[in-house]
Amino acid sequence: MNKYYKLLMEFTNGSTPYVGLLYRRHTKELVDEAIKLNYIVQCGKNTYGEPIFTITSLGKSIRDN
Repeated sequence: MNKYYKLLMEFTNGSTPYVGLLYRRHTKELVDEAIKLNYIVQCGKNTYGEPIFTITSLGKSIRDN
């Protein structure tokens, strides 16, 4: 299991968690690294103006292997 597995599992079944939730469940460094590596990307903002994220094809590949 790679170090991104638990983070990328947050996106199972089309979930789009907001950044605050990701930072609470995982280290800020891990989330920021996943963004930098293009495993997850911002796909909009929630009603409170907080960024929400979705998994990319690359992220799915990393998660599933």
